[in-house]
Amino acid sequence: MLITPHFTSAIAAFGIVFLSYGALVATEIWLLYREHIVRTALRLRATPAKSVGQYLAYLLFTVLTLGAFDLSEKALHKDERAVKVLAGLGIPLACFLHGYAGFIFAPSRPTRSG
Repeated sequence: MLITPHFTSAIAAFGIVFLSYGALVATEIWLLYREHIVRTALRLRATPAKSVGQYLAYLLFTVLTLGAFDLSEKALHKDERAVKVLAGLGIPLACFLHGYAGFIFAPSRPTRSG
């Protein structure tokens, strides 16, 4: 459905909206926690003798930074603005996603015949 979508299919459209919403929320979460992720990665980098757990945490947090180590006021302000824009885009996307799920799972009513 997602590899070769048929755009007139309601199921394919739902899959695209679902993945888009998931990516949007994941991006918002990353932007919200980016400062913490970078500070933790830098703190673990500065630790001279790391245990295995600290080294694995260092690798994890370094990967989670996605190479964005800038913690200047300007960078953090850009993150904040991006979160607001994504939240604004997420509201109609969430309404569409949840409305579609309600449409799919709503009970069907039998029609009355005259």
